[in-house]
Amino acid sequence: MNHPLVLRKVWIRLWFICLATASTSARAWENDVHYGLTQWLARMVGFSEEQATWIAFGNQGVDDSTVTGPVISTTLSSCVKTDAAGAATVAKNHFPSRVLPPSDAGLRLVAKGEPWWDTNLALVPKVDESAATFLALGRYLHSLQDSWSHQGKPDIPYSCNAQYAWGHSLARGGWSCHLADLTYKWVDSDAVPMAKATYDLFAQVYRRKPTHTWDDLRQQVVEFSRLDNKIGKRNWFGERQFKNHDDIAYATSLKNCPDRQSGCYFDVAFEVARRYWDSRQQTIPPLSEGLPKELLNLLTKVGDAMTRGDEKTLRSLVDRELAQVALSRALRINTSCADLYEEQFKWSFLDSFLAAKGAHQPVSMCELAMKIQADEKPGLTCSVATQEAMKAYREAQARGPDLRAMISKLGPALKRLFVFSNVRKARDNGEGADYWALGYFPHLPQDRLLLGVSKKGEMYKVTAFVWQPDE
Repeated sequence: MNHPLVLRKVWIRLWFICLATASTSARAWENDVHYGLTQWLARMVGFSEEQATWIAFGNQGVDDSTVTGPVISTTLSSCVKTDAAGAATVAKNHFPSRVLPPSDAGLRLVAKGEPWWDTNLALVPKVDESAATFLALGRYLHSLQDSWSHQGKPDIPYSCNAQYAWGHSLARGGWSCHLADLTYKWVDSDAVPMAKATYDLFAQVYRRKPTHTWDDLRQQVVEFSRLDNKIGKRNWFGERQFKNHDDIAYATSLKNCPDRQSGCYFDVAFEVARRYWDSRQQTIPPLSEGLPKELLNLLTKVGDAMTRGDEKTLRSLVDRELAQVALSRALRINTSCADLYEEQFKWSFLDSFLAAKGAHQPVSMCELAMKIQADEKPGLTCSVATQEAMKAYREAQARGPDLRAMISKLGPALKRLFVFSNVRKARDNGEGADYWALGYFPHLPQDRLLLGVSKKGEMYKVTAFVWQPDE
């Protein structure tokens, strides 16, 4: 039997996390899958609410942990240095591949439904009545579920060693895209089969006749998977008696509202955003010691100018020529593209960023990247990419509250408006930056800004920028 004091401490921790965000951050499948759908399926099979919550907590905890979370693990094992054991941990938890690093990305393929751990298919944990075994089952499930969203050849993020690094496959839009996270884009091919595999595992472990059959639940899973907005996910969980349905939905990268609806609950969900931001900051590593003062000053100026909408200052801090080249590389444009750069600058730094409409790669742009691999093309033309970007930017909907409104509503309660972290020296792989840094902002729950910074004469300048999922 578990000691009551130990259980009490763990439950206090769990209660705080559920109250704050249901999970502090989401990777690959987002926490609507890893936490919410997982918990619901466990309850529908017959597990108690307490047991189902432990399973969901173990599942989502793989992402939230500063040890197993893919952001920090990938950065430390393949971007700051090369660490085979660390890169293998990322594989085990998020990119379950039969072949481990160091090796070519083309050999480290992820196959859906195959959770490889250390070159062997992982064994399903044995479950008794202890919380620890339910947490272990959740951790196993994380790898199993991610094998669907991370299937294929890993794409390699900027400034990371290609023999060790992991990222969303180009078949899912590439490392800078959220496309792999979105259930509504993969309903029949991935989302529903992944949920069925989760249900089957629960039915196997439950060891009694399930309360509901898969046929009883399938249509509800289809409806869940088709939802493409926060308010829809919120309502789905609310109808199933989730007390933290606001937080689960807010923490996704989905747009706020359904199509043709100008306003909805999440347009004014400032307190939910603040709680999530407070929790998220606890998982962001502190700045390293010994960084150049001028570099840190530049990052502060960038963050201040972004939160004020100060276009003049921002343009003065960016080396347009080098950033344009870097942008073409990041978006796989086969030539330098001045027109696209101008659109992307506004989308990344100005009103679109403040309104939470920008600051991510639009789904349609990610789908263009998918075609590069499918058609074996060398890249996109400038005209095609620019035309698609302008259309996507024009039609974009908010995916969080307006930062200006948050500042006005919350005032001092919003303690910081941005955080820069993971500042590291660039690897010598021709990406055109001396340092790379990650920026986080309170109104964007699942995105971060990757900045490349180089010294130009006596001054540091931004020489590359791209938004990417916070994973």
